[in-house]
Amino acid sequence: GRNIDGERKEEMLEDFGRAVGRLGRFPTIGEYIDQGLFSYHTFKQAFKSWSGAQAAFVERSGGKEKWPAALRALVERQNMVTYKPSPDFPICGTVINYRAMLHEPTNEQGVVLLFGMMAEELGFIIENVRMGYPDCEGKRRVGVNSWQRVRIEFEFLSSRFEHPVEGCDLVVCWRDDVPPKGLEVMSLEKVLKEKREKQRH
Repeated sequence: GRNIDGERKEEMLEDFGRAVGRLGRFPTIGEYIDQGLFSYHTFKQAFKSWSGAQAAFVERSGGKEKWPAALRALVERQNMVTYKPSPDFPICGTVINYRAMLHEPTNEQGVVLLFGMMAEELGFIIENVRMGYPDCEGKRRVGVNSWQRVRIEFEFLSSRFEHPVEGCDLVVCWRDDVPPKGLEVMSLEKVLKEKREKQRH
């Protein structure tokens, strides 16, 4: 494809900045595509990867007073002091402090555990969890005294779903970055965020 010039990249980063301003953090690919002006393919062409676009945005944003406070705080966080991880201990996610789970999941196993903690209040009952596909079978509440079978596949990111759509009804993930076509997706990150926003009001 043709090269994307500097002016076009500037427009893309401006639009990326609007998404950051709305969310107060970097958007996932899915969140950006919902409201952004450019496609993921165009971003990949211009910046090689989504993280490349984030890095270009941080570099461009440094010291620009025109950005709102939330955005400046985000850029500062990107430049915060970090240390080389030790091989002796696992790396944990951001603190969520939800029931017995202190940190957000960093892998699929964490998603399974968190869903198990949340299943009842989300209206699910679990019949079995297994190593095969799909990962879980259960039922979900569809009325006051009505339940319906549901087949669930767990993923850390929705973009990691690489199975046939047949045989699965719901993808439960931590973050919905690129939703698989033709399947319902439940992002536990989004569920927790909405739950906490309700508690604040």
